Amino acid sequence: MNTVRGRRPCSGRLAILGLAGVLTIALAGSPAVADAVVDPVSPAEQWLVYELNRARWNPTAYAAAAGVTPAAPVIPQPPLAISDSLFGSTGFKAQQTVEHLSNFQSDPTKSWYHCSNATGSWVCPNRIASQYGYPLPSWWTLDANYIEVYWASNGNGHPSNVSGFMASPSHVGAVFQWANTEIGAGHFDGCQPGPTVACNFLFMHVATRSPVQNFITGVVFTDGNGNGVMDIGEGLAGVTVTAAGRTTTTNAGGGYSLAVTAGDYTLTASGAGFPTATASATVTSYNVSVDFTTGTSLGTTRAYELCDGLEPTLLGTDGPDALVGTSGDDVIHGLDGDDVISGGGGNDVICGGGGLDRINGTAEPSRLAGADRYATGVEVSRYSYPGSTNVVYLAVGTNYPDAIAAGPAAATEDAPILLLSPTGIPSATRDELLRLSPQQIVILGGTAAIPAAVVDQVANLLPGAGIERRWGATRYETAAEISAAAFSGDVDTVFVATGADFADALIVAPIAATTASPLLLVRPTGIPAAVAAELTRLSPGRIIVVGSTAAISDAVLNQLGGYAPATRVDAGDRYALSATVSGLMYPAGAQIVYVATGSTFPDALTAGPATATAPGPLLLVNGSIPAVVAAELDRLHPDAIIILGGEDAVSNSIAEQLIAYLD
Repeated sequence: MNTVRGRRPCSGRLAILGLAGVLTIALAGSPAVADAVVDPVSPAEQWLVYELNRARWNPTAYAAAAGVTPAAPVIPQPPLAISDSLFGSTGFKAQQTVEHLSNFQSDPTKSWYHCSNATGSWVCPNRIASQYGYPLPSWWTLDANYIEVYWASNGNGHPSNVSGFMASPSHVGAVFQWANTEIGAGHFDGCQPGPTVACNFLFMHVATRSPVQNFITGVVFTDGNGNGVMDIGEGLAGVTVTAAGRTTTTNAGGGYSLAVTAGDYTLTASGAGFPTATASATVTSYNVSVDFTTGTSLGTTRAYELCDGLEPTLLGTDGPDALVGTSGDDVIHGLDGDDVISGGGGNDVICGGGGLDRINGTAEPSRLAGADRYATGVEVSRYSYPGSTNVVYLAVGTNYPDAIAAGPAAATEDAPILLLSPTGIPSATRDELLRLSPQQIVILGGTAAIPAAVVDQVANLLPGAGIERRWGATRYETAAEISAAAFSGDVDTVFVATGADFADALIVAPIAATTASPLLLVRPTGIPAAVAAELTRLSPGRIIVVGSTAAISDAVLNQLGGYAPATRVDAGDRYALSATVSGLMYPAGAQIVYVATGSTFPDALTAGPATATAPGPLLLVNGSIPAVVAAELDRLHPDAIIILGGEDAVSNSIAEQLIAYLD
């Protein structure tokens, strides 16, 4: 698969939380958290943002240099721009936490995770940011935490880098994977630490606004020690940065951000003792970072663009670079100029700098496939979870309800789903379990699906892992039990699909997983009692029914409306439905699209949590690409297409046709 990086950010959880034309949630008010006074940005806080952007630009190299194995796959992302509002909210949160540590909810299993009740009412990070003036998307629940990560220590120093965030699955999701655009950092160490009191707190609020705003952002610093990066104290305050008539002044840490639209810009940095320097930047649909530095490289710039952290076949120069590709993987780390790979096959990548970068030749989709459904599930797991995982979900591979319904729950625990045979552990699954080395195993379904003897085999294979079974007497009860174990109440959205067929649930499972929303199953003509009880417990803001009136009747839709406003998403058939759901959820220019057969279920059974790590819609094909799916592919024009399943499911002929839709 040939790819040009550095042209578009990943579509992420935050980019698709809103359903166009569906529903928004009414929010109850709560007391103001504080007078919205924006704290000055300190050198340490700005340095932490700078380090995070370095890590986002090349996470593979950053993690390797720090000796850290990321807890979840980390892909390159555009830089985050500093936000005065988010610096205000994080500064307040850091100080509040130090002063009222016992009132800070740091247990992720609790409903008020990351919220505080220092004032007598629970106040959550989303609401704090909003009350400091940050324009959060309208569909975000204010009484929740979508934006906050934190670090704490009893020591008096600062973290040497931000690699620690790579070791936590939830932090990886917040700062490295979701399509955020702006950041604030609040560091507070203004108290005396004790045996049980951490006083050195760092909070980061990482968010995106609606509508999304692009920025040119960066730092101006003096490279006193000549190491090529900015250290704490090297940032230059008061330097004027100008681009196309927009002007700002660097903060105490040397940082700046300029709100811009798409276009070509010439930046100038001057004043406050800094020699005048200029740089060029091209903004398309993501933030661009330009750093000005004095010292060993007076007046030069470093522009952080998207990159894959790959070992280059050719290290780019400031001029045009050309590479005649081999049959293997070819990589140009471009700087400026028009870089070209004439590909000969393999995974060809240009990590873009300035200029027009392009790849000529053999673009092709990727395929995740094994010899059977069990081995295909393993290939999906290896793609999405290259390192070890704490939790693994196991489902039977001969039926669909348990694995599909569990996709969103597994995503909340950064857990892959692997498939078992009713009679044992397939060899591919066994090897993958040993590679993942989980600490916890979740068995999906009752003994009719996965007998006790098979669970005993799993226990013998992984003697150190805890094992729990989530099940009910029917597929409907099992889906409700899975939801109850993974989701607290007051969720934004619940997706509902029929349990009588696989296609509708298969289509929506990746969306539910990416948006951290439960997926429940109902009968075509009724709501099982266990599902009704779970809907009452979840108390959702909205219910989205996926499928036709034949799949779920209008009477059931009306019954669901008694639990929350309910809306139906429907289309002519399963192929059109996959295109319709994609069109509602994903903007044009998706980075990844998943393609699977709509004729059978096994290949896409494990796709739910996998697509949450690299978000993208699931489109269904049959012996050809249906016209409605082709139209959606043409609209999305993705950077990459991943086929789930072998040639018997999605033929090579279809794979060749998919090439035309790649960006």
